[in-house]
Amino acid sequence: TAIHVLMTDWSADSREILYSVSPVDNMDGLPARPANYGFHIYQLETRKTRQISLPGHYLAWLPGGDFLLVSSEEKPLEKRLLRFTAGDAEPKAVAKQRGWYGEVRVSGDGRWIVAALPQGSPNESVSQIVKIDLANGDMTNITPKGKFAEYQSPRFSPSGRYISYIRNQGTAFRNG
Repeated sequence: TAIHVLMTDWSADSREILYSVSPVDNMDGLPARPANYGFHIYQLETRKTRQISLPGHYLAWLPGGDFLLVSSEEKPLEKRLLRFTAGDAEPKAVAKQRGWYGEVRVSGDGRWIVAALPQGSPNESVSQIVKIDLANGDMTNITPKGKFAEYQSPRFSPSGRYISYIRNQGTAFRNG
């Protein structure tokens, strides 16, 4: 069976690469091929690799070396935003609000993130772009609440002064 080896991210100083090793979905029911599955950090200068355990789903590698994660709860709208330092026993909560943190982008200085944050029940979900201060977890609404997937793809400008995003309005379906 095949194995995926996927580059996940660069360190802020471009000296390391985070990559993941995972089994390919196996439709034939064959046993997984033995491998060193999980996340690994490759150091370009020394050409050495070390495995790292991330206690959540990966979002970003922050400039100081910490990792931004979301918790592994089954219900997407109840996930916690977490910050993890390699070597620590547990990650630390970043923001008080739970939600489905997606499309996360880190500012150039590593102080802020922007994210698309669907909220509500799965049947009545709303979307919103938020900006979060990683030092204290304060959250600022960039957009009003909109329909599910109305606000998407937030990005910081190179200076970090501005935030762009896509707003989907009035999509229509034509038959024929």
